[in-house]
Amino acid sequence: LPPRKLVDTRTAIPPVPGEAPLPQPDFLGLGSPVLLADGSGDVVFAGADEPGGRRSGLFRWRRDGGAIETVVENVSSRVADISGAAYAAGERASAGHLVYLATAWRRGVRGPGLYSQSLQRGLFPPVPRLLTAVGEPVPQSAPAQRFSALGAPGAAGSWVAFVGAGSAGSVGVYACNLNSGACRRVVDSRSKLPGGGSFANFEGTPSVAADGTVVFMADASNASHSGVFGADIVSGDVWPVVAMGDAFT
Repeated sequence: LPPRKLVDTRTAIPPVPGEAPLPQPDFLGLGSPVLLADGSGDVVFAGADEPGGRRSGLFRWRRDGGAIETVVENVSSRVADISGAAYAAGERASAGHLVYLATAWRRGVRGPGLYSQSLQRGLFPPVPRLLTAVGEPVPQSAPAQRFSALGAPGAAGSWVAFVGAGSAGSVGVYACNLNSGACRRVVDSRSKLPGGGSFANFEGTPSVAADGTVVFMADASNASHSGVFGADIVSGDVWPVVAMGDAFT
């Protein structure tokens, strides 16, 4: 099939409900498309009127009719610099959540956080739910630390996973439950590798399955053990998927 245009820099930004259209009505910046895993064929993407412009956020293109709707944006939701989106369908398509990184003022400090946002219609203005943020406690850290950096999330079912760095130099893969909002450590630089050694660093965005399995890339204290690993979010079990030096089959 030939390519189909969803949105381009001649597409009008949908107005904020209850506000007049802005002087600059077209998208000038686009990125981070996510195909929603709810069977709809809809796509969520990041958009802005200009780099660092007045209007930026996440928008939804509906396959049925091609309409573009606002999911969350910086004018009404008090969050900005929205990026790194992932989608978790949940048990019902209507219960789907978009998970994303965004910057907001919290406790007098402007910093990044990880938010979830319902995709149900009629929930505007949006009420982003904070899962965790820079400055929040790192789950199960020793010594006790607070997050100093957060990576882009991966999400599925009731789970979102991300790489986070702690204030005392730790780094790990962490997961938050979208139903309860509780976050936990999956694996960090104190965790032992299957077969010996320990993790040294984690890279990229974790991949998450609805059953609570997370797959991630990691460097090991022994470079020959670096590779791709899987883990069970609930039990904490970790296993190698493929490591440096493994033979092709």
